[in-house]
Amino acid sequence: MAMNVVVKTEPTVEPCTTAELKAFARIDTSDDDTLVALLIKAARRQAEAFTGRAFVNTTFYAYFYFDNQTTAVDDFTLQWLRDTTVNRGMIYLPRSPLSSVTEINTYDHDGKETLWASTNYKVVTTTTPGCIYLADAGSFPSDMRAISAMRVEFIAGYGAAASSVPDDIVQAIKLMATTYYEHREEFVTGTIAQPTPLAARLLLQPYKVVHLW
Repeated sequence: MAMNVVVKTEPTVEPCTTAELKAFARIDTSDDDTLVALLIKAARRQAEAFTGRAFVNTTFYAYFYFDNQTTAVDDFTLQWLRDTTVNRGMIYLPRSPLSSVTEINTYDHDGKETLWASTNYKVVTTTTPGCIYLADAGSFPSDMRAISAMRVEFIAGYGAAASSVPDDIVQAIKLMATTYYEHREEFVTGTIAQPTPLAARLLLQPYKVVHLW
């Protein structure tokens, strides 16, 4: 099973403000405020990619590909999905921490989209990564296509406010954004030798998600 994840709705705030980053980096001028804001966003996205997490609540679409050899999900795959013993059948979502699943849609071989009733599945937000699995009385559609058979809309993040993000992550983002600012010409041209400072990587390492797919 493969997947593709895209952002549906960006977070409404960044883990640190322009003013906070300027104070951290000792930037006295306001001339570069627009650039500083962009570098904070770039650092946050890089840190999220490194950890496999979302920091401030973000809405995602995850598209699942169950079989790239056929035009429909085969019986073996459907049986695997139904088997919820020993973590089998669980569909892990690609960003942590999982806050909620908004809805799940499936697609048949003609491309018709159908809302999969929430009574068919259970959501687990207490694991890392979070996951969904088939409810005892649930069932998968029998005519799901193989490629992009299912789209899960979900929200991941520590909360809607910047204050909900762990301090270590915020510090790492500040270190990264400061490095980007101090070496901005090299950053823009892609010639910076080490875009992620070692200290930032060490701060982020404990938050790195080990994916199970």
